Amino acid sequence: MISISRWTRHLRYSIVSRCLLLSAVPYLPALSHVLAPRLGQCMKVSVQAKAYSIVDLGTLGGPTSTAYGLNVLGQVVGWSETRSGARRAFLYMGHMMRALALPSDYTGGPAFDINRYGDIVGNGNNYAFIERRGTVRSLGTLGGGSSTAQSLNDRGQVVGESYTRDGNIHPFLYIGGILRDLGTLPGYTDSLANGINAGGDIVGVAMIRQARQTRAFLYSKGILHDLGTLAVGLPGARSGAIGINVAGQVVGYSDMPSGNEHAFLYQNRVMRDLGTLPGYPTSIATAINNTQEIVGTVERGPVGPSRAFIFIGGAMRDLNSLLPARSGWILESSARISDAGQIIGQGMIHGQEHAFLMTLQRL
Repeated sequence: MISISRWTRHLRYSIVSRCLLLSAVPYLPALSHVLAPRLGQCMKVSVQAKAYSIVDLGTLGGPTSTAYGLNVLGQVVGWSETRSGARRAFLYMGHMMRALALPSDYTGGPAFDINRYGDIVGNGNNYAFIERRGTVRSLGTLGGGSSTAQSLNDRGQVVGESYTRDGNIHPFLYIGGILRDLGTLPGYTDSLANGINAGGDIVGVAMIRQARQTRAFLYSKGILHDLGTLAVGLPGARSGAIGINVAGQVVGYSDMPSGNEHAFLYQNRVMRDLGTLPGYPTSIATAINNTQEIVGTVERGPVGPSRAFIFIGGAMRDLNSLLPARSGWILESSARISDAGQIIGQGMIHGQEHAFLMTLQRL
C-alpha cells in the first residue's frame, strides 16, 4: 500500500490540505521520469560544494506551520496555526509571515502556490480561490460541491481538482475565467492535478476508488498520458506524479516490485527509480526545478521518522547534512525547490514543527 502517511502528516500536501474535497477517498484523500543517462552539466556540480542557510518562517502565533508554495523571489505560502488553534493561509515575504487577507468565507484553508507575480491559489472553505493584487476570486467547481486549486504558473493558468455533478473527482485547468474538466485516464474513476509547468503541461494522479489503485499521469497538448510504474507487470502497482519542470521532466512516487514506494524521475517516456536513503525504505519526490534539482521526503514507515532530501549530481542526499553546524533543525520534509535553489518544507525546531526556507550560499 502507499505508505506516505509521514509525508502527508508533515507537509499536508495531500491529506489534510484537501480533506474537505477528498473525504470520499479515504485511502488517498488527495495526493496528489526516469533519470536520463545524462542530466546536463548543471547536475555535475559537486554536492559537497553546496552549503545552505536556513530561515525559520515562524508561525501566526500557534505551534505549527507548513510551507507549500515558493516563487523565484523567495516568497512562500502555506498555512499556520494561530494562537486560538485556527488554521490560516499565510504569505511569507520581506522576512515576515502574515495571514492572507482573505474574506471571512475563504478563511480556514491553506494557500498552495504562488507565482512570480504574487498570484496565490489555494482552498478556502471547500472552494478553490485565486488571490491577485488584493482581490480574491472563487474558481467555482465542475458541478459538485467543492474544489481545490493546487498549482499555477506565471501565465496565470491554475490547476486543481473538483467534484463533478456525478460525484467523481476530476482535475481542472482554469484559464481565461473558465474552469475546464480534464477528465481521467481510461478505466479510472477520479483524478487529481498536482502541478503545472510554464508550457501548460499538467501532472497528477488518477484513481480507481473502489480498487484503491492510483496511476501517475501527464496531461500534455490535450491528451492524458499514463506514465506507468516502476513495478512493470506487477498487478495493482501504484504511482503518482507531483512535480514537473519546463522541460517536461516529471517527479513523483511509484510502487517497487518489493512493495515499497520510491521517488521517480520520468523523461523521454522512461521512468527511473531515484532510490532512497539508507534506513528509509520509502521515498517520494515532490518537486523538480529547471536545473534538474529534485527534492522530496524519505520515511521509515507510517509512524517512523522522515527526512527531507535533495537529489543532485546523480545522488540523493539528506538535506540535514547540508545544514550549518548546530542549526537546531531536523528537516522532515521538503516541498518545493526554486530555480535559484531555494527549498521549502517542514522541520522540527525547538520541539515544534515549523516551515523553513533554505537558501543556497554561493561559494
